[in-house]
Amino acid sequence: MPSTKRLSIAITVALAITGAVFVAASPTWATTQQQADHGDWVKASRATLRLAPNHLVLANARKKDRVRVQAQCRGWVRVQVLSGHEMVTRIGWLQRGHLLKASKPGGLRGVLTNCGQTSKDVRRWRTYVAAMNAPLHSYYTGRGAYNVHETAALWHKVKFPTGVSLASGPSCTPSYNYARHQAGERVDSAQPVSNVDLTDIAYRYVSRTGAVALVSIKRPGQHARVWAFVQSSCLTPKTGGKYTTVYFPNLVQLDRVPKDSKALRTRDLKHYGCHAGLRSPSQPQFGWWPEPEKGRQPGCPY
Repeated sequence: MPSTKRLSIAITVALAITGAVFVAASPTWATTQQQADHGDWVKASRATLRLAPNHLVLANARKKDRVRVQAQCRGWVRVQVLSGHEMVTRIGWLQRGHLLKASKPGGLRGVLTNCGQTSKDVRRWRTYVAAMNAPLHSYYTGRGAYNVHETAALWHKVKFPTGVSLASGPSCTPSYNYARHQAGERVDSAQPVSNVDLTDIAYRYVSRTGAVALVSIKRPGQHARVWAFVQSSCLTPKTGGKYTTVYFPNLVQLDRVPKDSKALRTRDLKHYGCHAGLRSPSQPQFGWWPEPEKGRQPGCPY
């Protein structure tokens, strides 16, 4: 039978050890939980949410938005936006430097690498985009060569949006995001884009229904442009009579683009896997349906 003094000492030592373990375990448990859900925050004033790294723009995350990081790919991270403001989609890719923790060394420890080339991403492309200004690997007729059946016609790679005019009024104010409602797709008037030059707007593409268009807008005195959303009914072609539609009238897509992106003659298009542009089924005046699935692209018309 141990003495009372020895038993008291044993209990005291046991409590001390138990307490030390508990105190040391608490921060470790919290860190493990924090790493498990990979929570983070947007630190940039605006962070473009994309379908895949450096790919189609789907929405904009805002400063202080809470996100959950799902994957990483070089300088990009795939996130789910947890904040409550309106967004047509809350899942997409952001630049790593736009997040608070992810931008720091070791900030993506434990996050799996996945560069977004999945069938799910392809389906999202078809879901969100109906017509594009510049489908990937696309060519349009060059300046001064509008008769595309002439072998001398030159085709130039599309690298830029089409200039458009924006109607005035509150319903045509650009917004950082839009959402789908029972009555249709509408831009969110609670997230207006400010400090931009509304006379310098360029069209990129429309949503699947054609109701909302993505545009780039110039910041006064800055080279950088801002991605924003407007109701597509607010956009018209630039005046001057060159185009009757928002988009270029003649376009083809190529499977392979020359490395130097040189201008091509019509007779050379077939050498690069030429496909026809497919008019948007919902908004033909806004351009072409970008067909991402191999084997579904229409044949080359030239």
